[in-house]
Amino acid sequence: MPASACSNDSGGKANGAVPSFPLAPETADDYAFSYERGGSTQVRLTYFVDLEHNVIDVLPTNYRSALNAGENPNAIGVPTNAGQLRSHGMELWVHNGGFTLNANYNHTLSSSIYQFAFNDLNAPAILAGHLFPANYIPKLTATASYEFDFLRRRLRVAPMLSYESGYPYGNGTKVWEIVNGTPEQVPNDNYVNPGYNYYFLKNPSLPYNGATNPYIANLGTNEGADPNTLHTVPQTLVSLHVEGDLSPRVTAMLDVVNLFATATPTQLQGNPYLIGPPGYTGGNLLYEKAYGAQYCKKCLYTLGNGVPTNDADSPAVPWQYGLGAYIPEAYPMARNALIRLRFRL
Repeated sequence: MPASACSNDSGGKANGAVPSFPLAPETADDYAFSYERGGSTQVRLTYFVDLEHNVIDVLPTNYRSALNAGENPNAIGVPTNAGQLRSHGMELWVHNGGFTLNANYNHTLSSSIYQFAFNDLNAPAILAGHLFPANYIPKLTATASYEFDFLRRRLRVAPMLSYESGYPYGNGTKVWEIVNGTPEQVPNDNYVNPGYNYYFLKNPSLPYNGATNPYIANLGTNEGADPNTLHTVPQTLVSLHVEGDLSPRVTAMLDVVNLFATATPTQLQGNPYLIGPPGYTGGNLLYEKAYGAQYCKKCLYTLGNGVPTNDADSPAVPWQYGLGAYIPEAYPMARNALIRLRFRL
């Protein structure tokens, strides 16, 4: 949906039939180069490249015509070819006795990324061939384990330590927009991008003017021009795997995931109902008029940040997203135990 709808409407409505567009096949060129060594210490180091073309994503129905006309597309999404994806990285695998290490580094850029794909300023970025940092994969992940054997290998215990660097998130200080028929980066404020913006104008219904309509606030983070240039706190989890042979054909297995119940969020997303600076609870007449106008000419948006609504005046659901700019999107798996039996015929 467009950024303007994203920032305050609790749901979109489609009128009429949704047109369809012919899709070119999504293709990819994959390359991998590995070094392997055997012996008591086994090592495999792999460098990989993934180059995807004609990436298919759900984009607004008038995506192509909007590009040609220099306009923003509408809110209805259909599968559409959405540019490219460029990913490269390295994988390291080491095994010696009971010890195993598996580590991955990944750097991915894409024309189409979750949460930004529906943004009405994404089409100009695709036209410019600009790629965004992907927010669905951390740059570094690693898992180390060691298997201990007891009772002549009838009992095997393997504690595991896993690590992942922070997931990318952030609105970005700039956005892409069509200016005089050419895609350009402009300040990401709530005039050109009422949804996931970084800067907040005194009057969001008017463009920036240093004297008459200055910026009154920003998100206060040190992110770069692109979205997803911030990273969440790295996550470390401890897990345990136990196997015991009950008979030559029956093995019992116990897995305890997230042994110490770590609960730090692994991912964050932009507050989809952030209509004012972080902490805004309402009461600014300029903001009430600017955002209320998205519903009707004389509507006033009387609610503060984080309140889904369909009419600009009353909450649509009995819960809120909060007053902050970013909200938790995903958590690590809660501590849990899984018991399995394996039968061999």
